[in-house]
Amino acid sequence: MLDTSGVALWGPPSFASCISLEYRSLHVSLREHLAKGKRTLAGEGMSQIVRSLLELLQRRSFHSGDLLFSTHILRNVTDTFKRATYIPAPDDVQRFFQVVSFLLDMENEEKWEDAHQVSPGAALLMRILEDFIHLIGEAQKPFQSVLVVTNNLMITIQREPVSAVSSDINFPLKGRRGMKDWARTTEDKLYIPKEVFTAPAEEAEMETEAPMYYVIGAILYRTLGSILPAPKSPALINSKILAVTVRPEPQLSEPMVVVELSPLLNGTSDPQCVVWDYGNPVVEGEHHPQLTAPPHGPLQFNRECVAEAGAESWGTEGCQTLSSTALHQTRCLCSRISTYALLAQRAKDPRLVKVYLRFVPGTRRTCIAVSLACSSLASLRDCSFSAIGQSGALTLPDGHRPQGHQQQR
Repeated sequence: MLDTSGVALWGPPSFASCISLEYRSLHVSLREHLAKGKRTLAGEGMSQIVRSLLELLQRRSFHSGDLLFSTHILRNVTDTFKRATYIPAPDDVQRFFQVVSFLLDMENEEKWEDAHQVSPGAALLMRILEDFIHLIGEAQKPFQSVLVVTNNLMITIQREPVSAVSSDINFPLKGRRGMKDWARTTEDKLYIPKEVFTAPAEEAEMETEAPMYYVIGAILYRTLGSILPAPKSPALINSKILAVTVRPEPQLSEPMVVVELSPLLNGTSDPQCVVWDYGNPVVEGEHHPQLTAPPHGPLQFNRECVAEAGAESWGTEGCQTLSSTALHQTRCLCSRISTYALLAQRAKDPRLVKVYLRFVPGTRRTCIAVSLACSSLASLRDCSFSAIGQSGALTLPDGHRPQGHQQQR
């Protein structure tokens, strides 16, 4: 690569096209299972592939190319389950979600950044997860719901009769067993009134061959906003990503979907509600890019299918940004079933950093704690803080950050 003066120099090494031997061997096993011909044997083989992939990822020793290749393996597994009409056992379903959670761990952020030079793999992973959710949902009993919580994902899946959706959709549901702390304390919310799923009588008569049930999946991604290809600077994704997937997809005549999202970073400005655009052929499930692994050599990706999945994949069409009565939150009113996030502008002063203060619940105690904090920092000229809830964000100049606190994203 060349620097600003045109002088050649070595750039940082990239492992986006490298596949470890263990992952390459797993791909060979996958092809052998597909060659068996019988649907049941192929389905059972895919379950074994998921178990082996989870074991590999738990070692936490892999290249950025292994992340892309794992995404490719999950695509094949999901497609094979669907073709074979094979529903994996509950333990294997949980393992599949654990694999996705491991791939989206923040420890892999730099590896994903390297991998995205070759393919928008994290964006492909979103579509794969939604396809798998519908595969599982179609096998559920009517009115049955499933909750899955991992370190980086919270997922609910439910199956409802088209003619009688039982209740409004509220996500996430707090107080359920198995909740991890990050999921239990999240302030992000989704509300979809059941009227969204009520088709007019004349349409119901015309669509006699339409599916008899809705499969409704909701996903809260803890880390995906930092892992997806970044929007063009100075914009950034400043919230967790909340996704809803419904098949068959209802057509909304007016904005009825309400989403409330909390910012992750202090000091940003101009928050906007945005939705993910799956119109890009790279992230369409039916036209996913071709990824191949030669017996000996680097990962090969059909570069004709590669397209940027960053700023242009987020759009404001179909979503209004409203003020929220809740502190630290932005409310969105949307007319689309989609994937939602907050897009904001970075702080103009790069010296500003965020320090979190954990307080005991209670407005009075919170105010006292903030007052004491600012009193102890009276020598500072700049001491600004945003509205404080149960957990506050105190903004300090970079040179005055208290010891023991680490910058958080």
